[in-house]
Amino acid sequence: MSDAGLQARIVYLQKFDGSLEQKDPPKVATNKPVAPLISGLMAMALVVGALIAALGLWVYVSGGALWAPETATDANKAVQAPKGWGESEADLLENRSLAQIAQVSDRRAAVVRLLRLCLLHAAEATKTGFKRSDTERDAFGRVPLHWSGLDYLKRLLIVAELAHYGGRSVDEATFQTLIEGAREILPRQRGGNV
Repeated sequence: MSDAGLQARIVYLQKFDGSLEQKDPPKVATNKPVAPLISGLMAMALVVGALIAALGLWVYVSGGALWAPETATDANKAVQAPKGWGESEADLLENRSLAQIAQVSDRRAAVVRLLRLCLLHAAEATKTGFKRSDTERDAFGRVPLHWSGLDYLKRLLIVAELAHYGGRSVDEATFQTLIEGAREILPRQRGGNV
């Protein structure tokens, strides 16, 4: 027995003729152990560096824009309507005035469009962004609590949800009250003269 430990040689029989002795044992190559190219602290530093680089790449590709400071072009960019609202950008731009919304004969659909118009205005006024998958309620939740039109927006949201998801009809008096409330919070170029 040596300092390196017990060493043994294993020999496999190729043909057994009753005797355990074999005339020419096969040649066994003795491989010396190969030392790793990098070991110890250097290997650990490389693994940690690779993990930090992977994390940095992931943040850059997936969510880095959330942490980036707002630029002047971002602040002036129009708020995009969430894709979950089911309307194309052209439809929303076409129906972004109270006069056009008031002409919609289906008052349930008109209240939903009015809500979306007011949510878009609130987002622009407070520099709040919407996510692509936001529902109207999610978008309402993103509007800051200090915004002056929040109480009106909450009432409008309730009526619109009951009409859109609950199937309730919207009577003309309620609709006209909502239009009047929208006039107070929407800018003149949006509100129109209804």
